[in-house]
Amino acid sequence: MKGDITKERILLEGAKIVHLKGYHATGLQEILKASGVPKGSFYFYFKSKKDYGLQLIDFYTDSIISRGKRFLEREDLSPLESMQEHIGWIMDHSTDLDFKGGCPIGNLSQELGDTDDAFREKLNEAYQRLIDLHGLFLEEAQKQGEIATDLDIGEIAELIFNCYQGALIQMKVSRSTKPVEMIERTLLKLIS
Repeated sequence: MKGDITKERILLEGAKIVHLKGYHATGLQEILKASGVPKGSFYFYFKSKKDYGLQLIDFYTDSIISRGKRFLEREDLSPLESMQEHIGWIMDHSTDLDFKGGCPIGNLSQELGDTDDAFREKLNEAYQRLIDLHGLFLEEAQKQGEIATDLDIGEIAELIFNCYQGALIQMKVSRSTKPVEMIERTLLKLIS
């Protein structure tokens, strides 16, 4: 049990740094210092910095999916309201970070997606899992009559996710939530 906590701490503390600085700009010493573990502990859980980066992608993805599912499980919200709350949380989080960071998966995709096949494949898997999360919101919305039954859930989920990724990049450079708000105002309304 203690080992799982140590690994989790290394991932969590390193994730905060990588999110703001990027993978290549983050040194192993920074991760060790932030997590308060010796180098040997790092190498007990991770074969290399690359292995750490690959596991970090799963860590980020699992965290985003877990939070999204918690919104979806709320009985006081409809499925589309749950999706809007999930997106709203991300906007609030970005505002709290003064628009630094953006989407950790999107950032890593821009930094590593075309330079290393192992990262590209892992990031592609992460994208599919996140698109599937949007699909869960939409499937429930379809079941409850919030959106048309003839919509292709897979295509709409991918469209929303892709638009959302672009909006997060624009949100970082404009230092405004307006790009993400536009998704809610237009895209989500178009399908409901």
